[in-house]
Amino acid sequence: MQAPWFRIAPLALVAVLAACRAAHPACPADLTRADDGLRLSAGVPSGDVTVATSGERARAIAAPLAAPPAPPPGPAAGMAGEPAGAPIEAPAYDERAALDAYVAATDFARFDLAVIRAGGARQSLAGVTPAGSVRRTTVTFSARCPPCGGGDPGSYMDAAASYDAGHRPWTLVIRVAKGRPVHVAACGGNCRPCRHDIP
Repeated sequence: MQAPWFRIAPLALVAVLAACRAAHPACPADLTRADDGLRLSAGVPSGDVTVATSGERARAIAAPLAAPPAPPPGPAAGMAGEPAGAPIEAPAYDERAALDAYVAATDFARFDLAVIRAGGARQSLAGVTPAGSVRRTTVTFSARCPPCGGGDPGSYMDAAASYDAGHRPWTLVIRVAKGRPVHVAACGGNCRPCRHDIP
C-alpha cells in the first residue's frame, strides 16, 4: 500500500532543503580578512590553485594574468559649436605594477603566494582559514545573488554589471601560510527568485 502524498511531500521538502544547505553552507564566522589579495583580470591560471614560494616564481606565474594599464582617454567631444575638451586626468590602474608591489611586500620567509582561479561561484573573497588551523589553508569565496529589478534603474544596472563581471573568469593572488597546502571553498545561502524581471 502506498503512503498518501501529503505524508511524502514534507519528507521530500526536508531532503531538498538539506541538500541545498550542504551545497551552500553558511560562511564561517571566524575567517580572517587581514589580506584581501590582488585581483588580476587579463587571464586565468591553468590550474585551480598554484602556489609560488618565491617572488620570481610568483611573477612568472601571475604576470601573464595581469592586464596592462588602460590607454589614456582621447580628447572629449564638446557640445555643438564648441571645441573638443581636454581629457579628464585620471591615473590608470596598472595590474602589473600592483602585482610587482604586492610581490615585493610579501615576506616569503613567512608566506607563499597562491594564484587561484576565480569567477562564477567564486565571486567575493569571504576570508582565509584562521591561524589555528595547522593542516591546510582554506581560501573561502562567497557567491552573490543576481540583482532583481525594481527601484532605481541606474542602481540596478550598476549592480547587474558588477554581478556579470564577477561571473567572468579572473585570478586572485593572495598570501597564504608558508608550506601549507591550499584548499578553495565556497559558501553562502541560496538565491531567492526575483519578483520583477525589469528595473
